[in-house]
Amino acid sequence: MWFTKKLCNYMVQFDYSIIVQQFYEELKPLFMNYIRKNFELDYDDIMDIYADVWIAVRSNIINGKVEKDTKWRAYILKMGWNQANKLKHRRQDMVHI
Repeated sequence: MWFTKKLCNYMVQFDYSIIVQQFYEELKPLFMNYIRKNFELDYDDIMDIYADVWIAVRSNIINGKVEKDTKWRAYILKMGWNQANKLKHRRQDMVHI
């Protein structure tokens, strides 16, 4: 019984990681175009933001800060927009100094 439960938990975790990886890859072009359309950032900046967003998503899930009925595409795009906006303002502040 214990082994079966452990195996089921492992399979659920494994399937979850595959789903997340597929969603990560599927959402990347949409995210890139969305940020590129709204901000003048290069590819590396956008990819850094994308990675940071996914780290923040994981942290928010672990800390219970995500609602059950979250619209994931909108959630991730909004987090990306917020991070890109912060980067834009930091760069503007550096130019004015």
